[in-house]
Amino acid sequence: MFFHMLPLYSRILYIGITALEFFLAIMLLRWDAWKRYPVMSLYLTWQGVGGLAGLLLGCFGPIMPFFYTNYGVMILLNLIGFAVALELYYKIFDPRIGLFAWGRRHVAIIISVSVAMSIMIGSLFAARNGGLLIRMVTTVQEVMNLGLWATFCILCIYSRSLGFIWRPRVAGIAMGFVFYLTASVVCIFVTARFSLTVALIANQVSMAAEFLTMAWWLGVFWGEEKLPQSIISTQVEEMPAQYGETVEALARML
Repeated sequence: MFFHMLPLYSRILYIGITALEFFLAIMLLRWDAWKRYPVMSLYLTWQGVGGLAGLLLGCFGPIMPFFYTNYGVMILLNLIGFAVALELYYKIFDPRIGLFAWGRRHVAIIISVSVAMSIMIGSLFAARNGGLLIRMVTTVQEVMNLGLWATFCILCIYSRSLGFIWRPRVAGIAMGFVFYLTASVVCIFVTARFSLTVALIANQVSMAAEFLTMAWWLGVFWGEEKLPQSIISTQVEEMPAQYGETVEALARML
């Protein structure tokens, strides 16, 4: 019965987030967006299923199953989030312009740098509140969210440095992740190190950010995606020459 102990505002947000997640999953099926964004569809579906499972356990079950389910869903969700970043990478860097051959190596470097940085920062700012298990889980959540946030930020900076223009839906997905993860990282840091009252407010802010992100993605996925015109053969030949020097310089840096 843990759910009934939460403030009314938190309960409303929890139910609203779960409802939006399921509505988003239905939209992806309705407009066939899951065919173009299968990993993002899996992310939203798993989030909705996990949110519903947590909601039911919070309402009718003891606290420990809710705790384990909630953080188990969170860890797997963040792992799927890294796969979403990989999916967006190949949506941005079209394989026909010569970047596909070395793309996997650059993705591995981007994620490795992000995870290494997040582990280092997480070890310096480990959670202090709660028991050993709570501190450990909170620190893991902080590290994973920070690594995922850094991955999307590096992806944005890296692609823009090469002059690539993102399609609206791809940009909308990435912006949603950056917004939510920024709020989440800050709120987790506050929750792990400050008083119970401040931690409660931080959790509510994080939930509000998640609700706004779901609403944002609802607008992003609304309707059918207008795909750009096919890249003609002359563009395929011109693109590597246009970005060749920049690509080689960045490759040496990475």
